[in-house]
Amino acid sequence: MTIVAAADGSALGNPGPAGWGWYIDEDQWASGGWPHGTNNMGELMAVLDLLKQTRGVENLEILCDSQYVINSVTKWMPGWKKKGWRKADGKPVLNVELIKELDRELAGRTVKFTWVKGHAGHPLNEAADRKANAAAQGYARGKGAPAGPGFTSGPGAAAGPHRSEAPESHSAPTAQAPATARKESAAVPKAAGHKATAASRREPSEAQGTLLSWDDDVALWSSHEELSDHEQVWALEKSLLQPSVRQDPVEVAYLLHPDFQEIGSSGRLWDRPQIMAALAGDDAGEAPAVDVITARDLGPNLIQLVYRATGKDRAVLRTSLWQRSGSRWQMIWHQGTEERAG
Repeated sequence: MTIVAAADGSALGNPGPAGWGWYIDEDQWASGGWPHGTNNMGELMAVLDLLKQTRGVENLEILCDSQYVINSVTKWMPGWKKKGWRKADGKPVLNVELIKELDRELAGRTVKFTWVKGHAGHPLNEAADRKANAAAQGYARGKGAPAGPGFTSGPGAAAGPHRSEAPESHSAPTAQAPATARKESAAVPKAAGHKATAASRREPSEAQGTLLSWDDDVALWSSHEELSDHEQVWALEKSLLQPSVRQDPVEVAYLLHPDFQEIGSSGRLWDRPQIMAALAGDDAGEAPAVDVITARDLGPNLIQLVYRATGKDRAVLRTSLWQRSGSRWQMIWHQGTEERAG
């Protein structure tokens, strides 16, 4: 019998309050997190805790919407290990503490990793996402996260650590600032001692110059440490179009610069407190479709995005300015202009 579980991570602000979660069914799931971490830390920790709790399970399939996690364990890890846990460009591997633990937990096991598209209605993925997001929200409010029942069936339930000994005692690795995109070489040897396989996996698209296709695989790849500045900002912009983010004041506060201003399609000028109050009480409905996006640097820490957002009854041309604030990007300006025929 194959145990199928979904694993996911979440971070409010990336870095910010972070959570992780894995889910098999309502009787078998777990979650946790940290007051300050990244989305990738959550993605990795969800898989790590699942592996620990299912020790002894011979057939395990892990569903992930993170290409970063899948590539790390099925492609990049052997090369990193040979190079003393350094990437192809010689820089240290990010989240190396979690990566090393994953390497130890995978030793002697055959685990299948399957990519699934996030936020697309897959029941296990959606459940894991809810657990991870709830954990991040809990840490944002200083309440922590529910541990969950953990893995309660099969040999892993007896062989794995007790739930209270697992990730809540795991200290959060230091969150590192995003770096520009440097994809690891696919030509790495297979790992010795364990076999991690990837299935149903598509590589994320590359940005072509300053014209970026709005591809869900990139926006949901969630590998901010492996993305270019343009790709990071682009993914954050799309997250702000999601109703679940727009109606969450914690996430909006992390994404909007303190000096944020917006000129809406109505012509009204909004400041940060006004737009946060409006979004919190707005029934946003579905996120709009986005046709095309361009990105360009206006300075060393300032990026402009221009795109068309199409809803049920109108299309709006949008322009955003994202400014690097410390280790993260925040939107400082936004303007929307309704597109009219003719």
